[in-house]
Amino acid sequence: MQKVLSTLLPFVDYCSAGRLDAIPLLDIEENRVNLDDVSFYYEKMSKLYPHIKVFYSTLREIKYTSSNSLSATELARMAITLKVIADRF
Repeated sequence: MQKVLSTLLPFVDYCSAGRLDAIPLLDIEENRVNLDDVSFYYEKMSKLYPHIKVFYSTLREIKYTSSNSLSATELARMAITLKVIADRF
């Protein structure tokens, strides 16, 4: 899978990827200081693929069978900022 991704990612402008993609698929080491710090992985991915304009991912937290939380993060290369886009319960 890493070989396929390394062939395709040079043609990507927007990439939906997070920690669970970065570690096994892009061979990025795990952030052992803060497991939930997605900006660590965005920074590593942006160094590997500097042409990608935006990295983003969704964060879903299952509370109960009928109650979920959904939010999203993004790292736009133009402004290198991490922000929560939406949060619903």
